Amino acid sequence: MADDLASMRVRDHSGIRAEVRSGPGAAQNGTARKIVEPQKVIMEPLSLILTAVVAGESKSESSTMQAEVADDFSALHAALRARLAGHDDALSALEGYIDHPEAHKETLVKGLQQAGATGDGDVLRLAAKVMQSLDPEGAANGNYVLDRG
Repeated sequence: MADDLASMRVRDHSGIRAEVRSGPGAAQNGTARKIVEPQKVIMEPLSLILTAVVAGESKSESSTMQAEVADDFSALHAALRARLAGHDDALSALEGYIDHPEAHKETLVKGLQQAGATGDGDVLRLAAKVMQSLDPEGAANGNYVLDRG
């Protein structure tokens, strides 16, 4: 009779996925095992921008934030403001997004798409740089790889 194995997939803080299997008598018969594989998180440009805005803004309020990260976020914020020039609703949504993301997300997403921010190489480079500065381990694991679909 085959063991009934339970399989659980987990991800730790470094982005490593592990599959742990166990079941009745698994340790005794050698079927308990742990498989660890690196897993890249492929991000769409819009997701990368939104993630960098939230992470960068929340960290910029921290007194322990490194000057380099603050500079990277300031550059991203300036690039987004420039890209959204003329899209007043989107500019307002960008400013309100950090405090009330759900209330401003739809307007910000629409504005970013209409303004072409999701295809702007400078904006995407700056967003990736913010995330690489804030999460160097995640960046080393490939967590901020863009899906240019």
